[in-house]
Amino acid sequence: LLDMAKAIVAVLLGQAIGGVAFGAWCGFVAIIGHCYPIWLRFHGGKGISSLFGVLLATNPLLFVICGIEWLVVALSSGYSSLGAVVVFCLMPILGFVMNVHVGLAFLAIALVCLWRHRENIGRLVAQQHSHDGLGHVQQPHRPRHTQATYAHNVCSTDITTADFAQITAPHQLCKYQSHWDRA
Repeated sequence: LLDMAKAIVAVLLGQAIGGVAFGAWCGFVAIIGHCYPIWLRFHGGKGISSLFGVLLATNPLLFVICGIEWLVVALSSGYSSLGAVVVFCLMPILGFVMNVHVGLAFLAIALVCLWRHRENIGRLVAQQHSHDGLGHVQQPHRPRHTQATYAHNVCSTDITTADFAQITAPHQLCKYQSHWDRA
């Protein structure tokens, strides 16, 4: 809620000083400050809550439209990040409906947020993103190893031929596993 509040304050101050478009650009600056804070060595949030603050302060109807869209996509797909990505695509369109200057500010905001979500987008594309919407990444499935795959792994690690020749029983294969197999 504080992330939304700081964006709302920035937009309202900007609107009071220079109108709706200036307020939207002030919201963009607030999102940049949220995503890249100096005191956290430029490692901040991903901007989605601040983005909703900008929408609420700019036009509450846009906030409701994007909020419903996010909710429908997140609940129907099971991916919170997918709902956010669709908001990033929808936001500039709605901004251009208002006017060109707001649309450009919303496009800049959407591009920053898409950049901050690039890892989530990569996981969505690779189908490795969690379904719980909490950002926990599911680990890719690693198959169980049989005796034959252990022999293959032994051959593909940094074990010498002499070491390989000493392996005579399956229980000895375990001590020659690569570091990936031990995980």
